[in-house]
Amino acid sequence: RTLANPSWAPPGPVIGTVWVVLFALMGLALYVLDRDGTGRDSTGRARSAARAAILAQYAVCMAWTGLYFGLRNVPNGFRVTVVAWLLGALCLALAWRASRRATYLLLPLQGWLTFALGLSWTVWQLNR
Repeated sequence: RTLANPSWAPPGPVIGTVWVVLFALMGLALYVLDRDGTGRDSTGRARSAARAAILAQYAVCMAWTGLYFGLRNVPNGFRVTVVAWLLGALCLALAWRASRRATYLLLPLQGWLTFALGLSWTVWQLNR
């Protein structure tokens, strides 16, 4: 609450709501991935790789709160967001090979992480 935030930063309740929706979409993507075979390589191997990446993405996103707020470390928030964004790109690439529908469900997360990357960088710069 004592951090300087840019004027375009959404309020906390909006951020929380967005994450609930994004986590639900990740879960739905996993469900679709397990039942879909619409990708270029819709084999079990492709689905397993995409599933593992999505679960890793979930873990990184969940860890963000503790690494940022728990440690009270603004640069950590940016660094973890970079990792989450890169992992999100990997998720999209792997999901694309296994299930187009699952990929489309993950696109909002990558969009949000792009926004979060800009926001976390700006917060870090404002609070140096």
